[in-house]
Amino acid sequence: MTKFLDFIFNPGVRLVYLHRLVYWLFRYKVFRGFSLILWQIEVLLFATHISPRCYIPKSTVFPHPTGIVIGDHVLLGENVVIYQNVTIGVKRRTDKVYPQINDDVIIYAGAVVVGKIEVGQASKIGANSFVAASVAENTIIKPLVSHN
Repeated sequence: MTKFLDFIFNPGVRLVYLHRLVYWLFRYKVFRGFSLILWQIEVLLFATHISPRCYIPKSTVFPHPTGIVIGDHVLLGENVVIYQNVTIGVKRRTDKVYPQINDDVIIYAGAVVVGKIEVGQASKIGANSFVAASVAENTIIKPLVSHN
């Protein structure tokens, strides 16, 4: 009953299940058109832009799924938590290599993770941080703060 209630009342859970369906259908050319229609519904319902080519594990958590952008070939590990307005993708449009986010990583609101990088297991990326270099395991990344 708890999983059912989570599905009904938690938009992050609904996003994970809908996106997993979009990803599965997109892999088969026969269903690609239907997949893209469902993806557009996902974009409208949740105000997210998660590529249909990106695999999202069931254990991924989106506590507040608004404004999340995840690129084509981002690799997400298990038990990753991604808060609102997070961007994970490439540095430039011409780049082809996306970040790899390992298990048990938390990415807080407004963070940007870009480039050919790896975020180590159990790391935390603070709110409004910009990450363009690999992060070791169990590391906490804090944003630069300027006091004027």
